[in-house]
Amino acid sequence: MTSFSVVGGEGFYGRHYAGMAAQNSCPEGWHLPSDEEWIDLERYLGINEDELYLSGAGRAAGLDDKIKASFDWDEPIANPNSTGFGALPAGYWFSERSYNWGFYGHYTAFWSWNEADNIKSFGRSMSHERDEIRRTIPLSSSLSARCLRAY
Repeated sequence: MTSFSVVGGEGFYGRHYAGMAAQNSCPEGWHLPSDEEWIDLERYLGINEDELYLSGAGRAAGLDDKIKASFDWDEPIANPNSTGFGALPAGYWFSERSYNWGFYGHYTAFWSWNEADNIKSFGRSMSHERDEIRRTIPLSSSLSARCLRAY
């Protein structure tokens, strides 16, 4: 399995996984959330229905604090982690901007996976400076994996 350790923080922030390696990052009985499972979470958070399938910036305004951990972000979180999700600012590496390896404390990004389309995947990203949950991640990036238990 190909993965990239988070420099200086593997024990705390975990690992970043390249696109295809992300599929295999979850232990047996767990899976990466699909785009639809992320959308279910966003619905629960209160996103406007007309924003659910939008890509890029400006969606889910004001809802990101509900899933961000209350610590380690560079800026204070207004109403942190009311859901218990506890997203940490573990950084990322985006392929089209190779200088963006890191940004611990500033950003986090998570994979989703669509088994029907191994070429396109919609992940989610958040930052300390934007009040939103973005939906779109290039497949060639390295991001965190948040696994869900299979029922």
